[in-house]
Amino acid sequence: MKAIILLLSVFLFICLGCFSQDPGDLFTSYGSDGISTFDYLGFDQVAYDMKIQEDDKVVIAGKSGSNTLIARFHPNGNLDQTFGELGKVIIDVGGNDYATCVDIHEFNEHRIVVCGNCNDDDVFILQLLQDGTIDNAFGVDGVNIIFTGMMLLEDALIQDGGKTIMVGMNQTVAYQEGVIYRFDATGIPDESFGDAGSVRFHHDDYDVAFLTVDIQDDGKIVAGGGIFNDDEMNAFVNRYNTDGSTDNTFGDQGSYIFDLSGDLNFISALKVYPDNKVVFGGDVYNIAATTHDIYLSRLTPDGNIDYSFGANGHVTYDFSDDELYDIYLRENMKILVCGSVDDDLFLMRTMENGSPDYNFGEGAFVLTDVFGGNDEARSIGVQSDLNIVIAGSAGHPGDDKDVVTAKYYSGLHVGIKDIGKENALIVYPVPASESINIVIPGKSNNSCLVELYSSNSQKVHSVEEAINDPVLEISDLNLPDGIYYLKAYYNGNIFTSKIVIMR
Repeated sequence: MKAIILLLSVFLFICLGCFSQDPGDLFTSYGSDGISTFDYLGFDQVAYDMKIQEDDKVVIAGKSGSNTLIARFHPNGNLDQTFGELGKVIIDVGGNDYATCVDIHEFNEHRIVVCGNCNDDDVFILQLLQDGTIDNAFGVDGVNIIFTGMMLLEDALIQDGGKTIMVGMNQTVAYQEGVIYRFDATGIPDESFGDAGSVRFHHDDYDVAFLTVDIQDDGKIVAGGGIFNDDEMNAFVNRYNTDGSTDNTFGDQGSYIFDLSGDLNFISALKVYPDNKVVFGGDVYNIAATTHDIYLSRLTPDGNIDYSFGANGHVTYDFSDDELYDIYLRENMKILVCGSVDDDLFLMRTMENGSPDYNFGEGAFVLTDVFGGNDEARSIGVQSDLNIVIAGSAGHPGDDKDVVTAKYYSGLHVGIKDIGKENALIVYPVPASESINIVIPGKSNNSCLVELYSSNSQKVHSVEEAINDPVLEISDLNLPDGIYYLKAYYNGNIFTSKIVIMR
């Protein structure tokens, strides 16, 4: 019995790491006590976007002075000096240029696509190899500049197949319109999309700006932002078919426009659930009351308000001097939000219905002051250990800014996953007692057969369950303490994991 207890203790220590940390605590083995900063020659350095590679390296894109900056960090927060010049790539694309978006080609040698603004009114797209060198086979000598005249890029991502979607706004003589561009995998405008590679959205009485975009599993494009004139701004979400045509089955003829009881409302981030619900958030201003809050809301798959979320589909969070920049959906559908509150890095976690998750941080949120200046968390992601990484800028008291990444202990889904194995599962909690939760990969209406084996390969539990939710609960285990091996037969594949039972 002592041997079993010792084995379980060692196993849990290896799997859970620093188990004494509370959800929302800085992950102390990352960077310097959970925070990693980067400065170069005293210029202002800002990370506007971040993506985490399959190997857990953190890639950021932003600006260094008046040039575009891409940097890569090891999983522990140290600069990856095998990337570019000692961990960084600085490119003068033209004018006062900066990158707003970065994404990783999962099926093209993990090449790094970077999009941004240049020459004051133009946009660019470029591609880097994994070592940070420019891919000269992409675009025109590695870079494609779109001479739009009055374009501002806000968000971008890579679709399946390697095509890149970019969204933003374009100023015409008569009005400001929202615009979506699509580029093929070689960096050339995809003329099969919309009108010669672009889609425009304008309103006769309002200006329009796309600020954020996500892609459904079926390839449909969901974009949101603000529609405004001199007196008001309202938030909106549009959905487009894969060819760029309006999806008239969504909302009111492809669009959902709403007012959150404020003078100025807009969407700064949105994400699509596996079932095609859309969660989004941003800022709501009330000029008369001089209030400024952040909010989350959710739409049904057909583009109508989801009244099961928050109060009548919305939740407003009252912080002082707050900005919401990014949203991330966890495997169990909890929502992560990052931004800036009171000039500090801001990280919040909510339940699936938008209510605060009071098990996280201090009252569901965490504030981190880096140098005592103006800090902003612009992007959020999760590493394979299921802990949270944010990226942005850390201001010094004199307004100089450094790139900052910070890692936080999640305390959520601390399951056992065989990293690097294609058919590994995430299973939680650890340890378990009477039940376990299995994160189901992909989507299907099929059932899942789950088998548990003891350490001496004896089958001790077997159950087949219908898949009605992204997380499958297996209850009434009634097993002795020990280490067990799980097999899940699903969609023609066999998935595996280890679990620990401790009552």
